Amino acid sequence: MTPHRFPRRTLFGASLAGVLAARSTAAQTNIYGRIAFIQDGNIMQWTPEGVSLLHRDGNAMSPSWRPGASELIYVRNGGSFSNLITLETGTGRTRRLTDSESTYPEGSQDYVLDCDWINDACWSESDIIVFSSNAETTDGGLNLWVLRYTTDYMFPGPNDGAEPGQLEKVSVDADGRYAAYTVTGDNLMSSYISLRDLDTGTTFPVMEGAQGAYDAAISPNSDWVVGTIRDSDGVNDLWIWERETENTIRLTHGEQASNVTWDPYGDAIAYLAFTGSGFSLRAIYLDFSGDDPVVSGDPIVLIQNANIDSTSRPSWNTAE
Repeated sequence: MTPHRFPRRTLFGASLAGVLAARSTAAQTNIYGRIAFIQDGNIMQWTPEGVSLLHRDGNAMSPSWRPGASELIYVRNGGSFSNLITLETGTGRTRRLTDSESTYPEGSQDYVLDCDWINDACWSESDIIVFSSNAETTDGGLNLWVLRYTTDYMFPGPNDGAEPGQLEKVSVDADGRYAAYTVTGDNLMSSYISLRDLDTGTTFPVMEGAQGAYDAAISPNSDWVVGTIRDSDGVNDLWIWERETENTIRLTHGEQASNVTWDPYGDAIAYLAFTGSGFSLRAIYLDFSGDDPVVSGDPIVLIQNANIDSTSRPSWNTAE
């Protein structure tokens, strides 16, 4: 397949202002760094000092930090299309990396069919960005794409053709060698988590559940994949899979947990937990000293009962 390079234009984003109307328990934790998430289409930020508005967009989805930097990438929802946007958080400047909107008259059938959709960008320490998109497909399905940020070169990820569904919630390790993601079927119960070698295109199904598995996040060192498994009673909990042994171990119990993200060093994870009146942002440290990883201590509640966008995975970065 011929590599696909999208046109680019430079935009300038809105100024940083405002705060989130949600209760943060940051002062009670030993969690470090910054966690970006979406509320009401805007990019918010949790830090140990509290919660604040990072960037006002109104249509933002799926933020992902550039590891160790003050820059992030996110998806801007345009209705019938979506684009990749980079944000320099220090200045508020944004840059559009893709041009997914059709040139046909808006509202026409050709316009709808010609627009591209982009989901779930994830930025690797190796400076590649992975995401899912229906660009260059005939059936509208979402496939894996790779962007080399230093050259702005985009191309479909290598693929062995073994996966029957479309992809979402893509994540990538620090070296840019492996991607983990959800493969979706006709319904939630047919979804599973897969791992792909980005050098060879070889895919490995790694996690399934009675009613599906989804929202994968691969560890920075690529040794572990954490995802959500939905059991036969409809309870969603986090499980961890080890690449070397292929063992799967349960991490949470009855938390209705999803949208997991790793800390930059691979020592902890943050995730969303549904509470009945909103979503909580929580974090847990993991202990890898034994034969199997275990949760170290109780889950730490960072934000309680907020209208956090549960379709967008949070992203954790250092404090820079």
